[in-house]
Order: sequence, then C-alpha cells, then structure tokens
Amino acid sequence: MKFKPKLQKRFWLGTVWIGHTVDGKISAENLRVLNELPTEVKMEQYREWFSRVAQHPSVQWIEGQIEVGSEENSLHIQVAVKTHDSKRWEWMAKNLKASWQPAENWNAVSNYCVKKSDRVEYLGAHGKKPDSKKMQGDGSAKLRALDHLRNGKSPDWIARNDMQAYFTHHHAIISTYKALLIADRRRHLEEE
Repeated sequence: MKFKPKLQKRFWLGTVWIGHTVDGKISAENLRVLNELPTEVKMEQYREWFSRVAQHPSVQWIEGQIEVGSEENSLHIQVAVKTHDSKRWEWMAKNLKASWQPAENWNAVSNYCVKKSDRVEYLGAHGKKPDSKKMQGDGSAKLRALDHLRNGKSPDWIARNDMQAYFTHHHAIISTYKALLIADRRRHLEEE
C-alpha cells in the first residue's frame, strides 16, 4: 500500500530493522556499524525494542518474532500491533519506529508474525488480545445481509432481525434488494 501519512487504523503490521531500534535519525555510517554488530547484540536490540513498544500506553496488543530473511544481514522483527484508538501512519512511524503497513483484516494480523519458516525467536504476545467479534470486522455482517437477501428477506426484516448488518450496510442492502427485485421482475416477464 502506498504511504498515506493521514491514514488512520488500529491494526498495524510492522517490520523492524536494526536502525529502528535506536532513537532519533541515524546516519548511513552508524547504520552500517549497526548492521555489522554480532547477531546476539542485534537480537538483544530487537528484544529491547519489542519490550518498549509492548509497554507503550497506546498499544493494546502486540505479537512478534525475530526472523531472518533470505538476504544477508536480514535479521529483523515482524510484528502485529493493535492500538487502543486509531493512529495515523505518520504517528506510528514517529512514535513506534518501524516500517508500518495498515492491516486490512484480522487474518493478516494474526498470521503475519507467527509463521515458523523464518523464525529465529518468538517474542511473544502482550496486552489484551482483540475479541473475536471485533477481529472479524464488518465483513461478516455484510455476508449475513447478503444471505438474508438471497433467502428472500426484505430490508425491513433485516433491520428488525439483524441490526448490526442493517445499520452497518443499509445502503448496500437497499440497493441490492432493489436490484434483486428488478431481476426477479425481468425473469417473470421473460417467463410469460
């Protein structure tokens, strides 16, 4: 996804490189020195970064691991974070130094940092893990609404019997219902 500094999200996926573990801007020379540190020193830097971020007051939940990629000197952290409230991309980059991407769905968050193929060390999960209903997002309500419509239910029926689906997706429900009515009328006319 293209960097959008004003974008706000609560779920974030991050990659932490050795340069992210130090405060302030870092020169190219200092970055070269950091990259040449022994592996165990880098691992300790990553553990300290993870611990600091896990204690940050804006972080509700964090899970991560230290991984190694296929490139030389590619030891890094993969991390998933949920903040207590929506944060802008620029806020994340400034206050929780990492290369952040907004998480589009819960599966992306939950699978991002627990794959074992590249794992060097699992750093753990800290904080209050999001409830499963919140983790599903509004996609499940939309699917329910579409199922209701396919089963012949009206928008009024959906509003009375599945308020979450109706109030989250009422515009889509009404337009889909109208499209289904039109298609049904056409089919009846063709049959006559």
